[in-house]
Amino acid sequence: MNSLLERVNEQSKTIATDSYSMSVGELLAMYKEGELILRPEFQIRTALGLFKRSLEEAALNKVYLKATTENIG
Repeated sequence: MNSLLERVNEQSKTIATDSYSMSVGELLAMYKEGELILRPEFQIRTALGLFKRSLEEAALNKVYLKATTENIG
């Protein structure tokens, strides 16, 4: 059976991120041209989703840290 540490290490390899930096001016121009649509209901769901994920990550980090410190000491 895989230990928690092995599972965390394996899953961390599957995480991929992309970033794209934009200036405020670029965002404003997109909004004015109708390319950027701001919908509060979407933003609320996104913010709540990010908050939930951050809580889940914090819980996972706590478990990970506990598991690694128990193995060390």
